[in-house]
Amino acid sequence: MQKNCPQLELAREDLMEMEGLLCEQLSSFLSFSGHALYFPTSRAPEEPQLLSRERRLLLPLRRDDHLLGVAMLHGVKAREARPLLPFLPAIAGLCLENLARAKAMRTDSVTGLATEEALFAHMENAAERLRAYLEEPGAEESGPAPLHWLCMGIVLLRLGNGDSVVRRGGHAFAEKYLKALADACREALPSDVLAARVGRWEIALLFPASGRGACHKLARAALTRMEAVRMPYPLLKKPVHPRLCAGHALYPQDMRGTEMHLEMHDQARLCMDRARLAADVAGQEADGAQAVESRIMPFARILQEGGMVLESLPLGRVRLSLGRQAKAREGMRFALWGQAESGSPRYKGELVVLHTRDTDSVAEALHLVDVTCRPEVGDRLTLLGETPVLSPDLDEQDFSAARPAIPDAAVAVQKVGSQIESISWMTADGFASAVNAFVAQNYGAKQPARIRRGTAGAAALMAGWGLLTGALLVIFPQALFRVFIQEEAVLPMGVDYLRILGYSQLFMCMEITCTGAFQGLGRPMVPTVVSVIFNTARIPMALILSATALSLNGVWWAITLSSILKGLIIPAWFVAVLRQYLRREHTEA
Repeated sequence: MQKNCPQLELAREDLMEMEGLLCEQLSSFLSFSGHALYFPTSRAPEEPQLLSRERRLLLPLRRDDHLLGVAMLHGVKAREARPLLPFLPAIAGLCLENLARAKAMRTDSVTGLATEEALFAHMENAAERLRAYLEEPGAEESGPAPLHWLCMGIVLLRLGNGDSVVRRGGHAFAEKYLKALADACREALPSDVLAARVGRWEIALLFPASGRGACHKLARAALTRMEAVRMPYPLLKKPVHPRLCAGHALYPQDMRGTEMHLEMHDQARLCMDRARLAADVAGQEADGAQAVESRIMPFARILQEGGMVLESLPLGRVRLSLGRQAKAREGMRFALWGQAESGSPRYKGELVVLHTRDTDSVAEALHLVDVTCRPEVGDRLTLLGETPVLSPDLDEQDFSAARPAIPDAAVAVQKVGSQIESISWMTADGFASAVNAFVAQNYGAKQPARIRRGTAGAAALMAGWGLLTGALLVIFPQALFRVFIQEEAVLPMGVDYLRILGYSQLFMCMEITCTGAFQGLGRPMVPTVVSVIFNTARIPMALILSATALSLNGVWWAITLSSILKGLIIPAWFVAVLRQYLRREHTEA
């Protein structure tokens, strides 16, 4: 048994990742209703301990005389477990051996990274959680929705001259060199990034909760580390000069609408294909002498600046590298750029796409600056007539600041911003329930004075809370929003949302509190009618305001203005109703 093989080693992190598999195997020998793992720093049990009164079993998990952790099994039957106590250490060892072999199956033997199958399994799970959150935030049974799960990044790193390394140094040297590159890449990765070997010369990085800018920085850091590896060829004694490139894609931002209805494994593979396509574009002219930045391509930028002429066709037409996979479509226009003798780009004319296929398209010239200067293989393309997702001349510092399409970003901003804002209205809802019960009890007991004092105290308290939360949203919107989303592209929109909604927090708290008081008086229709009217009014208000210079902020102002009006009308109405009730009770008294 090769216990000392790296692929058969286990760590505490492996136990946590494969806890379900471990307990499934233990259940084959022993029945229990619940389980947990803990990792004691002292006083760890040396042998299995059966706590009969508590119906618990403490099972040390040892491998090669090293304590990895302790499994706590709940709901254990003492009559069943006691005869197994002498055999439980061997059973635990067998289960750990199975876990080690399961880990080995998920680990690439050359690089020590995860396998492609393991990566896709993580991608599918991450995509499932992300889509569930986007569809219904806060629906998870285990707790509040993970607000930072708004996207998932895939970065694909490729060694373009891997076959050349094999020819010059042999297969053994190539594998050793690839292992050194993988180790260097691993040093540049944050703890939450999963690295996997997905091709002969490719490494994929799964980056949860990441935007386009974060993926770009990760790719740049990984390539920089990998290029620092210096390993000479066995015979030539010259160091390997790698041709490294990278591409990255985002889920779900880089997916089409209809693709979101596919099975999760199909969606995961489509996202990987988009990252691989971006790496293909980055590697078209990849050269070790080029700056790292020029060898990284995001999928969103392919259409804007990643196209090139592949082939000259009859009738003055050309075949382009952009197809439906890169979101090209018929009628798109591209500027054609050749290369001048000085090495600088030279504008040659304009092309229009006539027909698109999956991986390429056919185009013809709309006009040429010089009729003698025809499109040639290798000429570059830049998109015309549409607002680019990312600017073609975007430098490294500005990359993460490029704004995404407004609809996608607006949805993300609203979902995250509403969750941040919930600290205000959820507290107000709790007070409203208390006020409802308090007013109902004293209304039934005919204690109008207590109703007046209680509602006045609750209103004053919630007014203070509304002012506090509103001030936080208005003064510190960037700090609050950055806690959940670090992507610089979305941050300005999130700041505007929180600041605008911050002006309505006082009025919203008063509205909710007085609604609870109305319900306590047995008159719930009053706040209901007001809320329906002004919530409905948000639609035309948003349409009108968004058509002005406010643009998207007009939608947020429509929400704020309607909340302010409700926060003025409902409390004023309640004061009038309460005064009428007090006069009536005073007259009867």
